[in-house]
Amino acid sequence: MTISASSAHPPSSHEPETNGVVEKFLQTLKEQVLWIERSDTLEQLRARVRQFAADFNEHWLLERHGYRSPRQARAALTSPWHDHRRQASQVSGDPGAAHTREAALPIMALRPPD
Repeated sequence: MTISASSAHPPSSHEPETNGVVEKFLQTLKEQVLWIERSDTLEQLRARVRQFAADFNEHWLLERHGYRSPRQARAALTSPWHDHRRQASQVSGDPGAAHTREAALPIMALRPPD
């Protein structure tokens, strides 16, 4: 499985909080699934981790997303209003023109293997 963080812009070395977000997600996965449930096969484990990721993205309300689910936060980041703000900052050359707390925060997603 591949774990990735997607955001309005790719993470860089100047954004160490991105690693913290991934670490927090992995800790939650361990606490909610890996340490308390037993899987007899690797396929059972994969299915359970996929289910956890789907539930996490759809139902978990996260403070860093304004108490919205990752799916809701992703929808807000990809809205036409957000795209307009990003374009305004690129035109003006002022990155602060489009900066909002939501725009700077990555959204966790767990993707199944290709």
